[in-house]
Amino acid sequence: KAFKEYLRLYMENWLSNTNSNDSYSDKDHYNAIVNLSNVISREFNHILARNSLKIGTSQKLLNVYWKANWIFRKGIKEPIHCPFDGIIIRKLPPEVKKVSWTKMKTIQQYKDLVKAARSISNGQSLAIWELVEYNKNAILKNSL
Repeated sequence: KAFKEYLRLYMENWLSNTNSNDSYSDKDHYNAIVNLSNVISREFNHILARNSLKIGTSQKLLNVYWKANWIFRKGIKEPIHCPFDGIIIRKLPPEVKKVSWTKMKTIQQYKDLVKAARSISNGQSLAIWELVEYNKNAILKNSL
């Protein structure tokens, strides 16, 4: 219960600060992901697998939270990245397809995913590109 409440407040504060920051950058987002992993690992290591929150889980938490709020709430800025999961990683170039978001331990692995996604997004923002790719996957899955 304490973990759930802590995480909820952390995420709300983070998104509020992010949304009010006109110059939020890739570097800021990388730092936010690392910070979330470090803070949660420090405060809740006793309930976490291997006593830590992996970078992959942190990016997923932040990116999904931002994406959901952007889609469902007025006034939330478009996310600068997208949630990387198995479906989206499979869409990326071969050199990064081996990365598993659930096992991702370093911010460099995440940066490599961002770079790879941008290389194939045809100039679209990662948030829009991911929505299109995710929907293509759902349409294909439903047609089988």
